[in-house]
Amino acid sequence: MFNFSGLTSPSDISIRYTRKITKPVLILFAMLCTFSMFGQVELADGQAAIEEAATGIEEYFDPIRTLVFIMAGIISLLGAVRVFMKWQMGDPEVMSTAASWFGSAIFLIVAVTVIQSFFGIGG
Repeated sequence: MFNFSGLTSPSDISIRYTRKITKPVLILFAMLCTFSMFGQVELADGQAAIEEAATGIEEYFDPIRTLVFIMAGIISLLGAVRVFMKWQMGDPEVMSTAASWFGSAIFLIVAVTVIQSFFGIGG
């Protein structure tokens, strides 16, 4: 049923598997060392790119904040109309609808404010 004719001892099995595993591990280690050397060279370029992106975000934060406030206002108006329509129809889920619509608008306003305060951007 099983053919064990090619194997002579249990140590033969471990040697074969050790050889199969050792070569890929060494190749992976060599690749990792190579990539880490190139990564250290470009680290300064990455830091400069991050600083440039941060100044770009600071320039565009005020218009984005205004846009988010406008979106929150539109969401609040749409929510008010939807809640009023449900209230007039006698829908029993008026409170959950109001909470979801106005909660999303409040989330937008709070998220922008927290981002501005946490990262110290905007004015």
